[in-house]
Order: sequence, then structure tokens, then C-alpha cells
Amino acid sequence: MAALLVSRARNMFLSSTPSSSSSRRYSPPVPFSRRRRLGRFPIPPPRDNSCAGIRTQASSSSSPSSRSSSGTERKEKEEKHHELEKTNFKKGRGLDVDVRPHRYEEELREKISKAVAVLLQKRIKTTPTLLSSSGSDGSNNIEIFKSKQTNGGFRMRAVFGVHLDGPIDARYSMVEVLGTSTLPSGKIYKEKKTVLVDSFPMGSDAMRAAMPSVRSLVERDDANLRRRLFQVEFLTATSGDVVVTMCYHRKLDEEWVKAAEGMREEMNRMHPELNVSIVGRANRMRKVIGNAFVMENVHLDGTVLKYKQLEGQFAQPNAQIATEMLKFARSCCAPSSNTNDFLELYCGNGHFTVALSPFFRTCLSTEISKTNIAAARENIEMNGIKNTHVVRLSAEEVVQAIDGERVFTRLKDTQLDLTTLNIKTVLVDPPRAGCGPEVSKMLQRFENIVYISCNVETLAEDMLILSETHDMKRFAVFDQFPYTPHLECGAYLVKKCTGS
Repeated sequence: MAALLVSRARNMFLSSTPSSSSSRRYSPPVPFSRRRRLGRFPIPPPRDNSCAGIRTQASSSSSPSSRSSSGTERKEKEEKHHELEKTNFKKGRGLDVDVRPHRYEEELREKISKAVAVLLQKRIKTTPTLLSSSGSDGSNNIEIFKSKQTNGGFRMRAVFGVHLDGPIDARYSMVEVLGTSTLPSGKIYKEKKTVLVDSFPMGSDAMRAAMPSVRSLVERDDANLRRRLFQVEFLTATSGDVVVTMCYHRKLDEEWVKAAEGMREEMNRMHPELNVSIVGRANRMRKVIGNAFVMENVHLDGTVLKYKQLEGQFAQPNAQIATEMLKFARSCCAPSSNTNDFLELYCGNGHFTVALSPFFRTCLSTEISKTNIAAARENIEMNGIKNTHVVRLSAEEVVQAIDGERVFTRLKDTQLDLTTLNIKTVLVDPPRAGCGPEVSKMLQRFENIVYISCNVETLAEDMLILSETHDMKRFAVFDQFPYTPHLECGAYLVKKCTGS
């Protein structure tokens, strides 16, 4: 039966094939052993125009004319898209890795001017009075906190890609955004390229000392340290602690652990002023050689505050400016004199809470990340603070708990009744997305607001709501990232008097 089917199929194929031997070649039938593996007999499709005409009648979209038409339309769409990209394409700044002390003041003025323009553009009621001045950037009424301008000292953390070239070479890399364009769908398209870097002048002294050592040791051990390495992260502190995180596209075995231990010993021998730890990361895997954190000491008003900053979690990128931010927040909260209570939203590892706790009777800090909550509680205990509670609540849940609308089991361990708190001051340090309308409406109920912002655009959006009930009394800029477009801001808001 199988032989009969093969014979019929062969005859059908030959009858539909043109007689000219130069037109198409005939492929012999597949042997029976292969037919079983394929599951069916592969009959070559007819290729003459008569059979193609049958398919054309069944589906006109596959005709040559329609294909030509669709191809023309596709080409026109591509040309329009290309023109759109050419029109909306914004040229990038390049990599922000170099220091330019001779241009620092100019670049900072430019950043301040842009930030002021964003706030003024929103027509916030109290902003023009505060930001108006004779200067073109409006800086006469702005508190400006400048960063260190020379090599090193102001970037305490950084992330680098790893470019593996050849049998031993391993170089750091960063991504440069050449420009952006708006696609027809409304999405932002970024054209990027990888740039190899040998040094990072913005990095702290500890980071710049560790970078060449890490590279040389990785190149030396191709089998364990270098193989399938794709990213290296540095977390440093002014205390000399360094955590080097190495990310891999493979599992980390005991051989890697031994190699990492040797790498750590060698680096600590080469740099006795540093305390180096190694962390290896892979898919659902983390190996810690030493410590998975750095200890940061902040000298503030004659006291030393200790902070444990965890690997893989947020940490202030500029130790100097982070101290200035704490001073600004303390100066805004000083008049409370321990008579009122304090609330902090988005507390992270307790950076502001630890510094502000002496100024209030009771402090309540909230966060939704369990890892950050654990870090904040440890930092509070390490600094001997007794009047502060860290709870896992969102901003909306905080209001419900304060008003007694809802009882949270998460508050049982704190032995704290939020309904008894007399909160007058609140500090928010939200992510780049800002607080949003709901949280901003909730903040209107408090007398004093200290707003720390890493995105002036979302600060302006939130200020539109907050300005309905509050006046902006102080405005500050913190140059956390010198020689880059980024600028952090701080605002001190006081509730308007009744009837104003």
C-alpha cells in the first residue's frame, strides 16, 4: 500500500512538472526509514502557474500584485517612520564619566536653571516668590549644596558591564545613549552603544583603587572568575569598606568560591587601607565572601552616625552631599523641640530617620520593602535610638491607622497606638515617580513637610496639589551627581494660615 501511494505521488508530481530539464530539479522520494521519523511523506509542492492560480483565487492577498502592493505600503510606512525618527530624534550627551572642574559652575547653573524653569512652568502659586531673583537661574533664593569637583570622592557606587574579548582580556563597559526618538506607538526608543572604559574618575578613592585590581585578577583566572562574567558592581564607603559584586550567566560552584576567596585575600593584601568583600551573583544564587554590606560613618553636628548599607539595596551615591541633605532636613525640623511626633514615608534604610529622631518625641517610619525595614531597624538599634518605630505600611495605610479606620496586625509588635500620635512634621523621599496625587492629598493634612526629590518633574506635579494648602518656605538643590544632568532638590513646606 505504501509503495502504491509513493508511485501515485511521483506520477502526479511528474505530470505537473514542465518538460524542460533546466526548469526544476526533481527530488527523489524520502526513504521509508526517514518517512517514519518525519511522520508523513513530504511531497514537493507544484510550482507551475496553473496551480498557483488556484491558490490566487482562494486567497487574493497572496497574488504577485497584492504582494507588490503590500511591499510598497510597508516601504512607505518605513520611510514615514524613518522621517519621524529624524524629526523627533534628540541627541544624547555621551557618557558622563569624566570630571570637568573648569566647567563645574557653568554646568551646575544650567541644571539649576532647568529645574527652576520646570517649577515655574507649572504655575505653582508660591513658587515664583521664592525662586524670583535678579539672577538668570533664580539661584539667589535657592540654597545650593555643591559636590566635590575633583577626581574621586563623590561616587560611592557604580555598575559596569564586562566586555570579554579574546582568551584573557576583560574590560569594563558602559552604555552610551546616542539619542532618543518617539515611535508611532508613543513609546520612547533609545539608540545605545557600548563604550569600553578603563577608569572611572568620578568614583571614590576606594573604587578607583579597586577597579584595576579586580580586572587583573579576573583576567588571571579564566576558568573560574572570568568565565561568563557580564557585570561588576562596586559599593564603597568612606570607612574603606568595599563590596565587589560579580554577576554571572552560570552557576557558581565550589571552585568559584575558592577562587573568590583567593581574590579577596589578594586585594586586601594589595590595598591594606581597604576592607574588600566579594559577592557572586547568578540566577537565584548568591555567594558572599566576607560581608554583603559596607559601614558608612556620617559626621553630623559633633556626632557620628553609623549606617549599614546593604549590597543590592539603595544607598546614597554621594556621601558628602548625603550629609548636606541631613543637615538641611535637621534645620527644617529643629523648631519642633521634642514636643511633636514625626512621620517619614519611603524611609529606606533609615537614612533620615536616624538623623532626625532627636528632634521629636516619637518617630514613625514606614516602608513596604521587608529588606529595607530590616536594615532601618538595625541602623536605628546600632545608633542607640529608642523613640523610633519602623513599620511596613503604605502611605494610604498610614492614614487609615492614624485615623483609627483600620487595625493592622503588623503594628502589634511595635506596641504603638497611632491614634495617640500628634504628628506635625512629615518627610518624604519618594522614588523618581514622585508621591502621586493620592499621597500628596494625604500630605495636605500635616503642618510641615520636608520633600526630598530626585526628579524635579514629579516634584512639580506634586507641588501643584501641595501648594493648595502649603507655602514653600525653602528650596534647595543637592548636586548628588556632578557633571551629569541629574539634580536632587529639597523643599520645606509650611501649612497656610486659616483664611489665607
